[in-house]
Parts: sequence; C-alpha cells; structure tokens
Amino acid sequence: MRIQDMFIDSTEIFGTTHFQGREFSSDPTDARHLLYRLAVCHLNVPGKLSMVTRAYPAYGLLHLISGSLQYNSQLDPKQAMTISGDMLLLIDCHIPHKLTVKFSCEFEILYFDGYSAPYFCDQLFNHRSYFNIASTNELLQKYRLLLQDSCTSILSNLYLTDLLTRITLRVAPAADHIPSYLLQIKELFDTSYYKSFSLEELEQQFHVNRYRICKDFKQHFQLSPMQYLHQVRVQAAQVLLRENDMHIHEIADEVGYENVNHFIHHFKKTAGTTPAAYRQNISSYL
Repeated sequence: MRIQDMFIDSTEIFGTTHFQGREFSSDPTDARHLLYRLAVCHLNVPGKLSMVTRAYPAYGLLHLISGSLQYNSQLDPKQAMTISGDMLLLIDCHIPHKLTVKFSCEFEILYFDGYSAPYFCDQLFNHRSYFNIASTNELLQKYRLLLQDSCTSILSNLYLTDLLTRITLRVAPAADHIPSYLLQIKELFDTSYYKSFSLEELEQQFHVNRYRICKDFKQHFQLSPMQYLHQVRVQAAQVLLRENDMHIHEIADEVGYENVNHFIHHFKKTAGTTPAAYRQNISSYL
C-alpha cells in the first residue's frame, strides 16, 4: 500500500492540506531480523479536518509539531485523546484510526515494523492501540535521526531499539501495583478538581515528599500532578462551554481557577484553542 493510500477520502485531504510522503526501501533480511522504517508522512493542516486511516501492517510514531489534534481508534471509538505541544504518540496502525483537527496543526507519522516491534508495543499499549509518550529532548532527537536520508538500515534498527527501550524502561514500574497514595491523589483531582491544590498540601496530607509525588505520578500516569489536574479541569470546562451560556470567568471559577487569564492559558495549552473560540466552534465538537 502506498503511503498516500493510507488515508480514506485522500482527495479531500490532500486538496486542503500540505502533504509530503516518503517511503523507505528495506531488504527482506531487515524484516526478519531488525526494526526498520517503512515510510513517513508529513501533514500541515491549515484548518478543520477529519482523517480516517486504513489498517496498515505496521506501527507508527506520531510527532505533533504544533497545534492540537484528537486521536481515536476503532479499538476504543468512544475514547478520544487530545494531544498538543511537541509530543510523541506511539500508535498501532494495524487498527484503523481517526485524526481530527479542530483548527490547525502540523504533524508527521513515521511508520515502522520489525521482529521485536510487537514485543515493545505490547509492553506499552496495555490493551489499547496507542501510548502517549512524555517527550524529552533526548527522545525527540532519536526520532529526528530516524528521518534523515543518511539513516541506514543498521542505524534505523539502533535508533528505534534505543528509543523504544528507553520508553519501555521509563514506564516499566507502571506495570507494577500503583501506590495507593497516588490513586487517592488521582481520585481527588478527578472528583474535586474545582478545589485548590498545591504540592505542599499534598506532601502534608499524604506524608510523601513533593518531589517523590511528582516523580511517581508522572511515572505511572505520564503527566505531572499539576498537568493532570489542569487536563481534568479543562475537560470539565469543555462540558460547561458546550452545555450552558455561563460567562468565561464564571466557568474559570467553577473548575478551580481564581484567575481567568490562567484559565485561558491552560485551556489553550491543553485544547489547542481559547475557551471563547471553542464555544464559537462548538458544532464541530458534537
């Protein structure tokens, strides 16, 4: 299958989107013994767009360069994940998926496969079709090396193995029992997100050093405690924006922000747009 044929309704997509696709050549021996690159596609989407992909016998590393997009897979069609910022998403391309851009964004997907690919991905997916990678400069550097023309099959195997190994080692403890205090903090955020929280207060309440709280929380949930709290608050705000005509400052206060500017900042960082623009384009979210 050509990389252009990955996307259903590709005529509409490529008529409105700047698309670049490149396929990599590989020797049959690579497929038997190495991790290897198949193709990469780069899309710059200027506005609203919804893309559905066909099933493809490979795995993918989706790199969001700018903006925000929403990811769904047929494995969990009702579970939408919004990613924003300079992030990486590991996806199982054997399962068709849908990418929805509400406003604009730029992203690329590197498709790969190989003898050990199923092992790594099984370790990370945990019965899902994707894994949200807490990107670091080191991981992004490895990813960018894979896009270079000078990257040979041996180097591709080295970079992919190193990148997947580092990710797996970082989240390996998450496969163990999650400490009860972390589950309590997460439940607090999920149910009482409108209240004021600080690391100092969590430290005193749970008798765990605040630096340990941050480290353990990110290890198990891929976000820092405060990042997770902001994400929950923004999701609650989206519901309020959709379902009533409250003023923006009222919604900010309702979900736990005393300062409306802080609310707008975190909303845009998480959802990729401002609360006002989200409400103005509400029909695109229904």
